[in-house]
Amino acid sequence: MIIYCIYLTIYMGNKLPPFYIGYTSESKIYAGYHGTVSSKKYESIWKSEIKNNSHLFKTVIISKTSNKEKALEREEYFQKKLNVVKNPLYINMAYGSAKFACMSHTEEWKRQNSIRMSGAGNYWFGKSLPEYIKEKMRKPKTEQHKEKLRKPKSKELAEILRNRNKNRVWVTDGIKDLLVKPETELSDGWRRGRHSNGLQGIKRGKYKQNHTFLQTK
Repeated sequence: MIIYCIYLTIYMGNKLPPFYIGYTSESKIYAGYHGTVSSKKYESIWKSEIKNNSHLFKTVIISKTSNKEKALEREEYFQKKLNVVKNPLYINMAYGSAKFACMSHTEEWKRQNSIRMSGAGNYWFGKSLPEYIKEKMRKPKTEQHKEKLRKPKSKELAEILRNRNKNRVWVTDGIKDLLVKPETELSDGWRRGRHSNGLQGIKRGKYKQNHTFLQTK
């Protein structure tokens, strides 16, 4: 069974702020892991110090759980409690939830959200579409409209669709593969590259709904 933990890394050098908070598996901490920093401001310095001055880093576990979702929640709690993004004592440049966890919502969250969206909590509660819109929806599509839908896309649109992910890069957590913007900060456990050969990877856009997704700087 995998045990997840929230950890505090203490840096005793003079090139970075002294603290970093993140989450990972307990086994990685015992293997010498100190965290992954991907911000433009600190990434290169962090990697250089880890490589050349690893003795300046000390990592302590501050919380453990066997539930990955709880670990993510606790990471966010500690980070926001300490205001790590604006606190000059911390290396963190984004909260855990704002980087990306890419996890499904829990069943409890779905149940609570369903309750919130029921009855008066729903935007459409007590409302209905105007009759003229309903009438348009009832009308069968004309042959001209059907032909328009079947018509091949213009060269300009086809070019836009081909290039829409041209400036994106693949990232993976070893299970899922996602396309993201190059400036997206990666949470612990994620790296650039692809886990699969593309046939078994996650399709583009599949995880945009019902998931905590990406937020760029």
